[in-house]
Amino acid sequence: MQRCSDCSDPIHPPYSSPFFPLRIPFVLANIDPPLLSNFVAKMISVTVAANNGNKCTHRRVVGSHLKAYGAGRLSICELNKESTSSEKPHIPAKTRWHRVFTKLVTIFTAAFKLLFPFLFWNKANTEFNLRQIIRLKRSTSIRRSPIKKLSENLLEKVFARLDDPSDILSCGKVCKKWRKAIESAGDRLTKFNIDQLRILFDEGEVMIYPVDQLKGPVRHQLPSLQGLSRCLRHLHTSSLFIRGLLPIESDLVLRSLNGISLMPQQVFFVWCQFSQESMTLLSEFLQLNKPTLNDLGFEDCSLTQLISDELVLPILSNLKSLRVWSDGRSGEYGISDVTIYGLIDCMNDGRAVESIDMAACSITHHSVFHLIITWMDHAYSDLYITLNHNPKFDRYKFHLIES
Repeated sequence: MQRCSDCSDPIHPPYSSPFFPLRIPFVLANIDPPLLSNFVAKMISVTVAANNGNKCTHRRVVGSHLKAYGAGRLSICELNKESTSSEKPHIPAKTRWHRVFTKLVTIFTAAFKLLFPFLFWNKANTEFNLRQIIRLKRSTSIRRSPIKKLSENLLEKVFARLDDPSDILSCGKVCKKWRKAIESAGDRLTKFNIDQLRILFDEGEVMIYPVDQLKGPVRHQLPSLQGLSRCLRHLHTSSLFIRGLLPIESDLVLRSLNGISLMPQQVFFVWCQFSQESMTLLSEFLQLNKPTLNDLGFEDCSLTQLISDELVLPILSNLKSLRVWSDGRSGEYGISDVTIYGLIDCMNDGRAVESIDMAACSITHHSVFHLIITWMDHAYSDLYITLNHNPKFDRYKFHLIES
């Protein structure tokens, strides 16, 4: 079996797999020769374009094949290529000594002209040389911009008149003085209300969706993890969407989010992998946003056993929607009947529950039945319940209790 030269993974021949045998010759046997030649030519061109030369493209750059690298992500194959390409090329000894000798001659000539300028004096070209020097000095000199003379107080007043959050982010990248002025202003600058903030760690982007639906989202490059809170401190968002978080990043990212006030109504984590140490920070983040948070969701997140009742119960009194979903391959979530009975208590206290979506959780049919009975007695709003892949939920017994 052939293996990839970059990552040593087995490569199956085209149009075949361990489960589907190669059947293309039987199909091509019934095609006319002219059509067959055109078909083969097109397939060769498509194969070359898909393979993109000699690059390793049979591996999908998703999920576990990504690692943190600067502000964004690179695949492990790309990191290995960079490490191998950084080796210094071999230079022959003759070429190396020739370069050293040329540099020494250049340095010696420049020093000799500086110490003995009268030896190189040319009376005929004196005026021309002076004009050339003045012209060269004017062309290479960098003029100081008038805006650089403004103090930080004046810059703060200018930045306070901006009406777009993207302008604040762009101004912070101009120079150190502007970034320092924005950081020192802090909460004195305008807080911008946006509809949704998407932090996509797997793509290295931050997307800002404005409240005005006629305007499209604005994409920004993901800043460094140390500067994430500095870039987002001027935003208030209705929805926070985080995707592709890795365990090595989760601690620093959640600590940055705890230091700012986004005030989201909806928080959704997708394909996020939390470390065991970061779960305390995640619980702190949810409790800090408890006054405004009413919709919480986890989709294909791990460690699944740490996303449990202890994480959800402190904020359960304000939640209207709870979504905990997984295909079950990474294990079951720690959400059990304790959370369901907590929602029942919220209904009895007069709070509305609108949506419950749970998969790969440890809930039973008894708690769901009591939830429906309580909703029928206290129907403050419509209730949507979606249950999938819950091993402890018995459909047959649930129908018996319902009947």
